[in-house]
This record gives sequence, structure tokens and C-alpha cells, in this order.
Amino acid sequence: MPSPVCQMTDREDLRVAAVASPIGPDVRSFVEEAVSSALKSAETAGLKTSFEGVFTEPPQEGPRGDNLLAILVITGGTESTTLHVASGWRGGLALVATPLANSLAASLEAARALRQRGVYVRVVKSVSWKDVAWREVIEASRASWAVQKLSRAKFGIIGGPSSWLVASPPELGPLRDRGASLEVVPLSELLRRVGESQLNLDEADKVIREASDSTVSKEDVVEALHLKEALLKLATERGWWGATIRCFDLLPSGVTACLALSILNRPDMVIGCEGDVPSLLSMAALSAVSGRPAWMANTTDVGPDWVLLSHCTFPLRMAESYRLTTHFESGLSVGIDAFIPEGSPVTLARLDPRSREALVIAGEALESSLGRETMCRTQIRVKIGPLAPELLRRPVGNHVAMTLGDYTEDVADVLEFLGFFVRSHHGST
Repeated sequence: MPSPVCQMTDREDLRVAAVASPIGPDVRSFVEEAVSSALKSAETAGLKTSFEGVFTEPPQEGPRGDNLLAILVITGGTESTTLHVASGWRGGLALVATPLANSLAASLEAARALRQRGVYVRVVKSVSWKDVAWREVIEASRASWAVQKLSRAKFGIIGGPSSWLVASPPELGPLRDRGASLEVVPLSELLRRVGESQLNLDEADKVIREASDSTVSKEDVVEALHLKEALLKLATERGWWGATIRCFDLLPSGVTACLALSILNRPDMVIGCEGDVPSLLSMAALSAVSGRPAWMANTTDVGPDWVLLSHCTFPLRMAESYRLTTHFESGLSVGIDAFIPEGSPVTLARLDPRSREALVIAGEALESSLGRETMCRTQIRVKIGPLAPELLRRPVGNHVAMTLGDYTEDVADVLEFLGFFVRSHHGST
């Protein structure tokens, strides 16, 4: 699996600023050497950086943007300058410090002040500027970015929640308190766009060609892709980062949303099914922190130290391979049977916005693509250790979200900052 550093440089560059006390002749060379060493270490780590300069006093206007910013706190006495540099930033933020020249002390004071202002920020300490822990910087700034993204996100629910979601009301809880919004639109808004959608038939050929096997017709794939185009258009028009659809109401038209969700799900678009808003938020939290797609799944079985997850919508971007089959309950349209490698680390999450509770679990994939006929098509058994029986003793609901990689600590930290009480389990043993 790619490292977090690689994931981030694929998506966006890291902007870097430095702060230092007013520079006199005795410290100028120290600051210049520190900045030069830090930027060289970033280059060695494979990061693309954009340097914003050294600020020695509070600027009238600091950097502007909504991606990732690392502030190198070179010396002490820079707390106020750090706050001003960070004041206009709307993306992810991390403070980088060393034990030299009171850098760490100043960073901790500035970080506390930023958190008091509602800005999630962490301090990343390195031994020296020649060896900055850039992977930790990326993880910290990505977590900060996730807080910003979740706080101001626009979500949509198409058709309302499914009738069986008796414990999963369409609420945002703490996210609404911070500015997130939820818009409800009728299913007819989506269906109208299906008839208007334009489709490149090469995409259908590509989906079929890249599958390891297929038991569905090309016509089924084409119909499912028309729905995908309509869903993408609706989400784009409404400005939604995430949406969930009451998908079973599509069955009379002979199409399901499974393939559409499998293709559309990525970090900058989170799409869930069954009108399940808590699951949508769970997926969004995982995607925002990890930079990966997330999967919404049924809790199909629970063992002494494992859970079996299943659903027909596994993101194709996360699958090692996949098979095209039908939707489980209806036998219609196109569902996904995905395979991921044994031993893959995963993170599971379930948010309950009404009670402001969240469950975050690290696990390990034991097996997948089991081919069992009496459950949804993608089937993944995950080892989660002694927390497994707790899913029966203290139920969290039907659905959980999953992404590849262990992001448990950062996801839990982000959710706690946003106002959730988090139950967390690190490690699969």
C-alpha cells in the first residue's frame, strides 16, 4: 500500500511557511540553515513543497488556501506570529518544531491558542531540521484538513432514509453545530437526470474489461452507468461533498445504485446508500482523514474476534480485483464482488450523530470474496480482536464504514475534536 506521504502528493502539494523571532545577525544564519535543511529533507522524502517565506513578525495577511500548510516554528517568541500566519488558512494545518531555540515551547503555546479558537492543529516534533518527520506532518495536517472539511461540508439525502433504519435518523449532530448542512431532495430529482445523462460507452467496456469475471450483460452495466452520471450531476449541481440515496426505491425501474457508488466513491465524493445519513458521515470521516474511498457495509456476522462485513457497493478504487454480479436482494442490475489481500490493515467506523457517539476500530482483513449466496456480494471478514463481542452487547446499528489502512488514532482524534464521544480499539489482537 502507498504511504500517507505518497497519497498526499498524488492529490496536492504541501505549502510550507516558517516563523522566527526578529532576525539579528546572530540568528539569521541559524534560521536560514534551519529552513534550508527542512526543505531539503522534504525533497528527500519525496514531497512537493511550495515555500511561503519566513515571517519574523505578525503579517497583515498570511497564506491563503484550503489544502495543507506546515508552519516551521524555528525559534521561540513566535507565538503571535504563528497565530497570524494561520489566521487566514482554511485547510489542514500542522506546526513543526524541534527542541532547538525554544521552538517546541513556542509551538505548544501557539497550538493551544489555535485549538481554543476551534482550529484543529497538532505539533510534530523532530530531533533536528535536517530530519523532519514529514510523514507525521502529512498525517497531522490531513487530520486538520478533515476537521475543516467535515465542519463545512454540504451533504445530500435523495429520497429520504429507508424505512428499516429505525436507529439511523437523518441528523448531523455535532457537525451541524460546526456549520455542516444536509439537504433533502426527492428521488424524482435524480430520475429526471437519468433520462438526460450522456454516457461514453467506452466506460462500460472498461468496467467489464477490468473485471475478473462478469455474470451481467453490457446493457445492465450501461443502465447502471447512466444512473452514475445522473448522480454525479445532481451532487455537483447541489455542491454536495457527500450524499446518500434511498436506493431500494430504484428497483421498480430495474436498476440499482451499486455500480454507481462503487465508481463514484473517492475522497472528494462520498456516496452512501439506503438513505443512511450516519453511515454517510462515517464514510466521510474515514475518507477525509485517510485520503482513500470508504465502503458502507452490513454487519453480517460476528465471531469471537472478527466481524463479517458485506454489501454490493465496494469502491473499485480500493479493490485488488472485482467481479460483476447482480444485486443480492433483488437479483437485478449490477453488484460488486470485490477482493482485497489477506492481511490488509483496515479502519472501521460508525457514527451516531444523535447520541454524539462514535466507534472506531482497527482491524485486519482475514479473507474476502467468499462467494456465499445468502449475503451481499462483497464479503470481507475482518479480525478486530476482543471488541467483536461488544458489537452484540452494545449494538451500534446495522451499517459500519471501512477503509483500507490503519487510521484509527487520527479518526478518533478528529471525531473527539468535533464533539463526538469515541470508543476506540487500536490493533486487531
